[in-house]
Amino acid sequence: MSEENQNLTDQKNTTKQAEQLLVDLDQLLDLAIEKDASDIHFGAESKIYLRLSGKLVPVDGVGKLTHEQAERLLFQMLETEEKSQYLKIKELDFSYQHKDGSVFRGNAYFRRRRVAVALRLIPKVIKTMEDLGLPAICQDFIQAPQGLVLITGPTGSGKSTTMAAMLEQINKTQVKHVITIEDPIEYIFESKKCIFSQRELHSDTLSFRHALKSALREDPDIVVISEMRDPETNTAAMM
Repeated sequence: MSEENQNLTDQKNTTKQAEQLLVDLDQLLDLAIEKDASDIHFGAESKIYLRLSGKLVPVDGVGKLTHEQAERLLFQMLETEEKSQYLKIKELDFSYQHKDGSVFRGNAYFRRRRVAVALRLIPKVIKTMEDLGLPAICQDFIQAPQGLVLITGPTGSGKSTTMAAMLEQINKTQVKHVITIEDPIEYIFESKKCIFSQRELHSDTLSFRHALKSALREDPDIVVISEMRDPETNTAAMM
């Protein structure tokens, strides 16, 4: 076989392997973890992109996904009820635990009537407050016997990471019952000194408002709300 023909054969084999990757969810997530990607983007009629060191980079050798391929990848991550919800309201927040225990936070939506998905890899290890360089006043917040703490900022600014670090510090140093109401659950807390009751919207409760009202009867020391999206949730949080 000539060198030119060999190169063509190698290219075809590489392309074939890449196409196999597209329909194998585990391989795609393994690739993102291996490359330390913060996010994965895929959708119909588009390539797969990884966000590496803040930049979007297409997966080498991979062509555009068909609608069927993108849908298949997404539906492998969804429960039957989540799939129905996504098809009904055209968007969905969800979480997915990979075979190695890694957790991905996902948002599925439609663009031009076709499937599109953004996934964010949630680190397994919760960073400490010292790792994040949080100001000393955050220590005051987690020592306060009562009160309301709001962590705000634009997407990607570190709200979830900050909240997780503060909760983990409480987990290491105080005996508390912590109830979280999340959409979806991101960081999984292993009890050290605290008892954690992590509740996910749609799976464990129908709404933030209902979960908040119920939490008052569950003997909480700390109640964590991942999102305050509507007037009813805001009002319930202030009560």
